[in-house]
Amino acid sequence: MRPVCNILLFSLIFALSGCAYSRLAVYDFTTREPVANAFVYVYEHKMFYPFNGASIYLTDERGNVDISESLKDGQVSVFVGKDGYDLNLFTRNFERQETPQLFIKKTATPKIKELHVRKSPTANGGKNDLLDNFYEYCAKQKMELKCKY
Repeated sequence: MRPVCNILLFSLIFALSGCAYSRLAVYDFTTREPVANAFVYVYEHKMFYPFNGASIYLTDERGNVDISESLKDGQVSVFVGKDGYDLNLFTRNFERQETPQLFIKKTATPKIKELHVRKSPTANGGKNDLLDNFYEYCAKQKMELKCKY
C-alpha cells in the first residue's frame, strides 16, 4: 500500500508543478511609473519547434501581468507595447528573478520592423479581441507580421 501512496503523491506533485504561472511588472523607462493596459506578447523558444508557444496579455492598473508560460523553462522573447510607446523587446533568461521588471521606452532602439507571431487553435483561446487589438497596434507601428502555424 505504501508504494502506491508514494506513486500517487509524486504524480500529484508532478501534475501541480505544471500549473504555475509567472508574473511580470511593466514600468515606464523615464518616469519609473507602472504602465497599465500594455500589451505583453510572450514567445517561447524551445528546442523542439512544434512546442513553442505564444500568448498575448494585458497589464493591470499596477503594470503587472500573470502569464501562463514559465519564465524558468528557458529562453523567451517578451514584446511589450502600448499606444504612445514603441514595441519593446526583451530577450534574456529570466530564471534568476522572482518578478522581472521590464522598463519600456517611448522610443525603442532598435525599432522593430518585423514580428513573428504564432497562430494556432490552442494559443490565445478566448483572447481574439485582445490579439486583434495587438495586431492593430503593430500596424500603427508599421510592423510587418509574419505568421507561423
